Parts: sequence; C-alpha cells; structure tokens
Amino acid sequence: MKQRISFWLIGLLVWGGLVGCGSAQESPVVIGENNAAMNAAATIPTPTATAENSDIEGLVIIPEPSRDHDPDYRYPFMDLPPAGGVHHPVWVNCGVYSEFVPVELAIHSLEHGAVWITYQPELDAAAITTLQNLTRGQTHILLNPYPGQRSPIVLTAWARQLELELADDPRIGQFIAAFLHGRQSPEPGVTCADGVGNPLVLP
Repeated sequence: MKQRISFWLIGLLVWGGLVGCGSAQESPVVIGENNAAMNAAATIPTPTATAENSDIEGLVIIPEPSRDHDPDYRYPFMDLPPAGGVHHPVWVNCGVYSEFVPVELAIHSLEHGAVWITYQPELDAAAITTLQNLTRGQTHILLNPYPGQRSPIVLTAWARQLELELADDPRIGQFIAAFLHGRQSPEPGVTCADGVGNPLVLP
C-alpha cells in the first residue's frame, strides 16, 4: 500500500515539469490496479518464436514494437507483459517493487535498455529472493509481480521475451547479458532513474 501511495504522490509532484524522451506536460499517471479494461481493441505486437540473434532456448522476438508515447493509453489484460509498444511519456524507476507496476511506465523503461523481470505473485519467497539478488548493483533491471501472467517468471527486454519456470534457470543470466542495454532497444543506456516510483531498499 505504501508503494502505491508513493507512486501516486510522485506522479503528482513531478507532473508539471518532468520530461520523458522529449515529451512535456501530460495527463497524470494512473498507478495501482492492473489496467484491465481500457483499449481492449488496441493492436498489440504478436510474439513469434525464433532464435534470431541469440541461441537462448525459448527466446521470443517481437517485431517492431511501437515507440509511440500516449499518456492516456491503458493496456488491456494480457497474460504476458508487453515487450514494447505504446507507452507513457514517463518511465518507472528501475529496481525492486512488491506490487504491480503499471505497464505503460515499465515499457518506457524497456525503451531505455532495461530488463523487466516479472513473476506470479504466488511464487515462493526463496525464488523471489533469488530474483531480487539479480538487481543488486544494476541500474536497469526492473522486478515486480505481475498478476495473471501465464508463466512463473518472465524476462522482458525491448522486443525480446523469455518465459521460465525456475528462478535458478541459467537462461536468466544469458538473457540479461544479451539484452541489458541491448542494441535492440531504441534508447539503450538512457537513465532508468529520475522517473516515477520508489523501489524497495534491499537488506
């Protein structure tokens, strides 16, 4: 609950002057519940399984996701996080969150070269701790639960995605090495801080 309030307050405070990739004053960020019903008819890139540019087993490449900014866009329910597409002019600060992070913000972080790790909320605590440890010392990894996703763990970068069962799967390290700040992202290396959100401070 505290994170949800923090997201909302930060969004209100920064809104008058925060610029995201050249965009200025926009309408407020909607933070909190999974954005389910709006824009249900929107066109969303369809993943296609391929081994192009990587030998990571199970890797999916999404062809040419949209880079459009739309402060009012809300994603319909999806059983996997989008690997790019229409997104908010503001990004979410990378790090660890204990609640759902709005898709529109996370996609903007992907545009900046982030790797987004999501997991089913019922994933066991030891596995979540393993995933959290992957974020230590990293500036561009985002981790949060994603209610309703079909796989226990999903790794997403811009135009790249991998579904996994176990937190100790060696393909996690391969994916991060291949796509963190990856050339497939439109703006690799642009900050994943100074946006919206207060990541947890890990012990």
